[in-house]
Amino acid sequence: MSEKKNQLETAIIEFYRDEIRQRYQLESLRLFSEFGTVPDKMLIALRDFFLESLYPPPPVRIRMDEAFDDLVLLLRSPARLTPLMGAALSSMFRLSFHLPAIVNTGLATIDAIRETRQLEACLMSVAETIRPELEAALAGKSTAPKYRRAMLKVIAGVPETNVRALIANVIRLFGALSDIKMLSGMVLLVEKCVVVMESRTDVYSDKDRESLKLCLDVLRQGHNLYLQLKPKDFPQLLKGINRVETTWYEGIAEQLKTSGRKKTPPENG
Repeated sequence: MSEKKNQLETAIIEFYRDEIRQRYQLESLRLFSEFGTVPDKMLIALRDFFLESLYPPPPVRIRMDEAFDDLVLLLRSPARLTPLMGAALSSMFRLSFHLPAIVNTGLATIDAIRETRQLEACLMSVAETIRPELEAALAGKSTAPKYRRAMLKVIAGVPETNVRALIANVIRLFGALSDIKMLSGMVLLVEKCVVVMESRTDVYSDKDRESLKLCLDVLRQGHNLYLQLKPKDFPQLLKGINRVETTWYEGIAEQLKTSGRKKTPPENG
């Protein structure tokens, strides 16, 4: 049963990732006026950020979730932070960054990333209510229309208030990332912390260092994403993401209706 549950969860996550891949294709995004001035390179980076940092494949996501849990514990533990602050503070002061604001920005970003993962729990909760249909569809995956319809039913089964809240979390995340000055400070802080961790093997474990490096990769991706945009374009990007996600969700019911229609056999002439 446990193995079947894992297979089902993996299938749902992969299906959702495929949906993201489709709705963030260049040709799809160009249908939204909000992305009119955004260069192709930026839109490709946006799609990659979704697929690599927000909704990575299941094995990567498990390790990433653990890493963010570790980082949150570190940032909220003065005792564990203290050895890192000496090296970090000099850089912060030199660049006129305000450390508490940087940490708050980092926590807001990390919390927003973690909250976007709530969708998976919602999807699995719905999946349990139609498990026989889903397992049958998964077993006969070659019959693509039935498989897609079953997966769409899972998404449609998530309460609308939950979906709207999760979309709002995604927008909140990108809003936090758009604070370039604070995010730059956070990236620099984490880089300095990695250096200190590597020199203090008596205090920090290999897992601590690996977790921090993985979090640093995600923060760098978000930072690099926004460096490609002009500040004046930030609000449009947020509006565009909101429209993409909302339009996709509102279209699920129509997709279900279409996929459920039976073809009328041609009349014999």
